[in-house]
Amino acid sequence: MKPSYYNNFIPVGEGTEILYNTLSGAILVVDEETKTTIENIQKTEIPEAILSNFKQYGVIVEDDEDELLKFREIYNAVRYDPQEVTFVLAPTATCNLACDYCIQRVDESLVGKTHQTVTMSDTVLRNTL
Repeated sequence: MKPSYYNNFIPVGEGTEILYNTLSGAILVVDEETKTTIENIQKTEIPEAILSNFKQYGVIVEDDEDELLKFREIYNAVRYDPQEVTFVLAPTATCNLACDYCIQRVDESLVGKTHQTVTMSDTVLRNTL
């Protein structure tokens, strides 16, 4: 067993953290001892009931589980679902559109244009919304 790559710990107080798993969507409030147990799961003996809960929430996964493949399956299921409609509003093209996670790409026809020619006017933006 190993901790999920998608576990994120967010401190909220003395010895308390929120554990958010971005793949499963699980949100748990954990103490420092539980966090340490999860992070060192390969070296720690824990009761089967607790281990089962960690597995259920995707906080702990099998050693050979390919979480990236699981993510891609989920992503593609949503991406190619004909019942899913997505609307992207890009009020400006002044960013470099090169973020790894962004579905947009640099439009070469906009390179070298002025801010006014690549930014949606306030009127058009309001009407679109």
